Amino acid sequence: MAESVPDLVDFARRMERARQERALFFSPELFGEPGWSLLLDLFIAHHEGRVVNTSGACFGASIPQTTGLRWIEKLDAAGLIVRHPHPQDTRFVMIELSEEGLARMTALLSHVHGRLLNGTAHPALHDSAGNSTI
Repeated sequence: MAESVPDLVDFARRMERARQERALFFSPELFGEPGWSLLLDLFIAHHEGRVVNTSGACFGASIPQTTGLRWIEKLDAAGLIVRHPHPQDTRFVMIELSEEGLARMTALLSHVHGRLLNGTAHPALHDSAGNSTI
């Protein structure tokens, strides 16, 4: 069964919250996932109809600005996000998931959601004979 977009957004929020709550049990220095944190935050922002600036993305992903800017460069180079100037204030750079980034995040979240909650995987990850393609 394919997950609905609201289910995937809720799942992304729960994943983000779980990542943030790790700090209650482990030192945050043990985990390094700034790219993933940015992608989760941008996925949620997309479905809330928000385009965020680079500072807001770093804040939303709970990562330092310098780290966030390095990862924004990497995600842009990988074609997962797009950057564009703010329509009224060119001092700000706005970022959002690219079409490819959105498609890949949707596929991944659907796959993980299906595996964890339903015991199934996203159909795109199987060939016509039902064999896993990953």
